[in-house]
Amino acid sequence: MFFGRSQDPTNLEHQTTITPQLNAMFNGQPQPPYMPYGHGTTNTNTAATSTGAAVMAGAGIKGRDDHLHQLQETESNHVKCVNDYRNRLKHIIKFWKEYYIEYHDQVVFDLTEEQKRDRRRYWTATQDLRYELLNPHMMQLFLSGQAKTMADGRHYSFEHARKYHDSV
Repeated sequence: MFFGRSQDPTNLEHQTTITPQLNAMFNGQPQPPYMPYGHGTTNTNTAATSTGAAVMAGAGIKGRDDHLHQLQETESNHVKCVNDYRNRLKHIIKFWKEYYIEYHDQVVFDLTEEQKRDRRRYWTATQDLRYELLNPHMMQLFLSGQAKTMADGRHYSFEHARKYHDSV
């Protein structure tokens, strides 16, 4: 028994039995490994440990011609959301430029000509964000007003604000 009441039905005190593992846990001694011969103990991939590089299964498999054609077609597809995402980012950048110019100058940068030509990633954008510098509070300021309320005072749906969040 791992932890529980004594199996002796005549024992009225219902003493608890403690295994050596529990005893070690309560007195600060290290635990034995959970699965001593299986998962998580040592790396048995000698190729990976001897060369220092990870060995991946199927690394030498090229693929059938029809599958490679389908893969190439998939990789060349334009992600349909990118243009919507980029248009929403333009709204956010415009908001920060109009109301919080000092923040705008810190997190917005102009794309290079090479980046502008990458329509798959940047669509028609001329600027992008330094995502590692973004402040959640500044995004909340945008979402609580511009992305939430229409010009006539009516509220957008929750989906509208979520799409701005997704674009970032």
